[in-house]
Amino acid sequence: FLPGEPPDLREEIPGCRFAERCPVVYERCADAPPLYDLSARHHERCWRVGADGPDGPKRGTEGVAP
Repeated sequence: FLPGEPPDLREEIPGCRFAERCPVVYERCADAPPLYDLSARHHERCWRVGADGPDGPKRGTEGVAP
């Protein structure tokens, strides 16, 4: 759960759409993150998921290009 109001999606949002409300936002979030396939039915668009994120890759993202 993210506190606050979601952004107006009718406007173009630079970077991550959740950066304004995310408790773990960091500098790279100013750029739009790629879509990572975590499984056949689970996809995530967050820099923290990929190898370039501070936590390193999550399971299932090895070899996924950012």
